[in-house]
Amino acid sequence: MKNSQKYVCSACDYIEEIEYDTKEEKINLLPPDFVCPNCKSNRDMFISCTCVKYSQESPRNLNLEEMSIGDIVSTYPQSTQVFNKHDIDYCCGGKKTLGEVCLKNDLSIESIIDEINKSVLDNKVVSVDWDKLTLSSLIDHIVNYYHKRLSNDLKELDPLMAKVLKVHGKKHAELHKISQVWTKFKQDAEIHMLKEESILFPAIQALEVSGKFNTCSGNINYPIAVMEDEHESMAKQIEAMKEFSHNYATPSDACGSYVRLYNKLKDIETELHEHVHKENNILFKKSLNKVSLNLNLI
Repeated sequence: MKNSQKYVCSACDYIEEIEYDTKEEKINLLPPDFVCPNCKSNRDMFISCTCVKYSQESPRNLNLEEMSIGDIVSTYPQSTQVFNKHDIDYCCGGKKTLGEVCLKNDLSIESIIDEINKSVLDNKVVSVDWDKLTLSSLIDHIVNYYHKRLSNDLKELDPLMAKVLKVHGKKHAELHKISQVWTKFKQDAEIHMLKEESILFPAIQALEVSGKFNTCSGNINYPIAVMEDEHESMAKQIEAMKEFSHNYATPSDACGSYVRLYNKLKDIETELHEHVHKENNILFKKSLNKVSLNLNLI
């Protein structure tokens, strides 16, 4: 007798359905070399549809004003369109409530909620229910998608930046400023990801198994606070490059390499927002909640 199991690509929401014999042990049925036909992500990016939301409660049924920006994005991924439009920081600033952000930025809370509601109604999506994923699954998702993509982008852009600076640097002085910030950003990002993959992430995975967080500090709050500070610093570096490039606007004499450089910087900004959001507002939050729960059980 045959049955089927669905898997969703957590990068683009493409769904793959695999048939299997009910007598077989139900494991990951996707072939090891499986690649998403839509976005070309590998098998590691696919998550069982048991961890997927097929329908979402209307935003109007929730008190969005009191919800944190990060929680809103986790519940309604479509809201990133609204937040990007109004330059609302949903990654490093994800802990602030929507009401606080609207008040600070002189935005109409009613208008923003209307826009979020419209984005959800106009763009029905299948989204991952992150609360159902284990900490290890979240880490695998972050490392296999965001860390690998950022590492590849850092390698690609280094020679591209040097090439564009050499050819256009005399005429476009802003390229020298962008190059200086890029060099620091690349160095910081590489060290940051190494610290996460070699220290913090293994400690969080061990926490899930043993219920204890073991690092040299012995306290989960400190390393998470350090990573969040570094996220903030990297976000400021990206913002500086965006400002120097006049929002990635290429000049009339830009060659193909110049255009590609700015397009890649823009892509890195978009993915860094998603990357940091999933660490700060999902992985770190779930880890802190688990430690708090374990302490309450003692």
